[in-house]
Amino acid sequence: MKRTLALAAVALLAAAPIAHAIAADETAPAPAAAPAATAPAAATTDVTLADGSKVVVDAEGMAWTVDATTGAKAAKADGEYKLTDGSTLKIEGGKAVSGMPAAPAAK
Repeated sequence: MKRTLALAAVALLAAAPIAHAIAADETAPAPAAAPAATAPAAATTDVTLADGSKVVVDAEGMAWTVDATTGAKAAKADGEYKLTDGSTLKIEGGKAVSGMPAAPAAK
């Protein structure tokens, strides 16, 4: 019995530095995560749907809705959406595939 207790004590003492190292790793700051989704950057086109909501289409053609209060963006669901000018914006696979208004002429 004494031998078992002695072996257990030695095992605990031997494991203590390892447990401390693991605990130190767990409390270390995590690596920086990918930035949270934010409003699309430059080279975007804003369109207004017939219901008054806004859709932003970025340079790659990805269509996003942007929350007016938080600024958070979310991919616009696939479908056909009426614009305020009466045209239809078609989104497939998260991309605007037709119905984008013409870009304004450069000055």
